[in-house]
Amino acid sequence: MEETTMKVRGPVLTLLAVVGLALVLLVVNTRQDPARAPDQAAQTDAAPPPAAPTAATAQAFPAEAVYTGRAAGDRMTVAIAIRGGKAAAYLCDGNRVEAWLEGPVQGEELRLEGKGGATVTVRPDGDAVSGQISVQGRQLPYTAQPAAPPAGLYEGEATVDGAPARIGWIVLPDGSQVGVGKVGGDPGPAPVLDLGRGGAAVDGVFVAARPIRGDDDVTG
Repeated sequence: MEETTMKVRGPVLTLLAVVGLALVLLVVNTRQDPARAPDQAAQTDAAPPPAAPTAATAQAFPAEAVYTGRAAGDRMTVAIAIRGGKAAAYLCDGNRVEAWLEGPVQGEELRLEGKGGATVTVRPDGDAVSGQISVQGRQLPYTAQPAAPPAGLYEGEATVDGAPARIGWIVLPDGSQVGVGKVGGDPGPAPVLDLGRGGAAVDGVFVAARPIRGDDDVTG
């Protein structure tokens, strides 16, 4: 009987030893294999959170610039000058004009105002500016391009036959120009501005022209 017990006990002990070794190997593999430790693998392989988006920088107006252009589908010509934290706009159709509009340079869009309720909005549009003209019941979209001298805004004042004369011009980059003059009465088309001489002749009197900048006080 004892011999039989010993014969049975031997294989049983061997089997227990094999099972114990397998359990040990299973525990070791579980600790080393990421597939068997999903929490740890997830923490190790997780991608970093995306960076917070950066807000686009708003386009700013230049410290000094002159722009000239025409309203879409209309003869209205616009010139805008910016300098010294101020902006001035001049509107002209060659016959009747809301000459001067002004306003401070602040924010991402300018609103310039003139007499009679005329307004011009101005916003950066790449190298140019664009916006809306509101004048004499008309709502006109426009785009104006950078204007290097001699293009830009000009004004001239003089006394002609004892009456005050005032003339405003817009010279476009292609050399064309439009202007309005007033000699003691109702405004009318301006004489041609002679850029070489820097002015224009009105009834035998030479009226010198000066460029207008954004910090000039020319409302009138």
